[in-house]
Amino acid sequence: MVERLPGGVRWILVLPAAVAAYLGVQLAIIVIGGISSFLNGGGWPNWLYQLVNSAAGPYASVAVAAAIAPHGKFPTAVVVGLLNAALGLLLIVQAFSQSGAESDAWLLLAFAGVLAIASSGYASYQVWREEHPIAANVAASSS
Repeated sequence: MVERLPGGVRWILVLPAAVAAYLGVQLAIIVIGGISSFLNGGGWPNWLYQLVNSAAGPYASVAVAAAIAPHGKFPTAVVVGLLNAALGLLLIVQAFSQSGAESDAWLLLAFAGVLAIASSGYASYQVWREEHPIAANVAASSS
C-alpha cells in the first residue's frame, strides 16, 4: 500500500511512521504484559518492560522508517538509528549522573541506553543486508 504513494509523501511520512512504530511497540508490550498479568496472576517486573521496550522500540522505528523510504533505505535507517542512538546516549549520560544515588536504578537506565543503541545498529545492519544480499552472504560464509 505504501508503495503506491508518491515519493515525496513517503519521505514526509518517514519520521512520523518511525515515531508511531516506536510508540506502537511500547503499547503492544504493555498490552501483552497486561494480558500476561491477567492470565497468570502476576505481571512482568518493571525492569523487564523497560529493557524490552529499550530494544524493541528503536528496532521497530528504524525498520519502519527504512520500509517507508522510497529509496535510500540504508541511509534512512542509519539516520533514524542515529536519532535513536542519541536518545540512548542521553539515557546513559542521565544514568551516570545518578550513579552516586543509593538506588541501583541508574544501572538499568544505562543498560536501556546501550540496548537502544545496539538495537538501532542491528536494525540498520538488517536493512543493509536486505539491500546487499550477495555481499551479506559472502561476508557470512567467509567467517
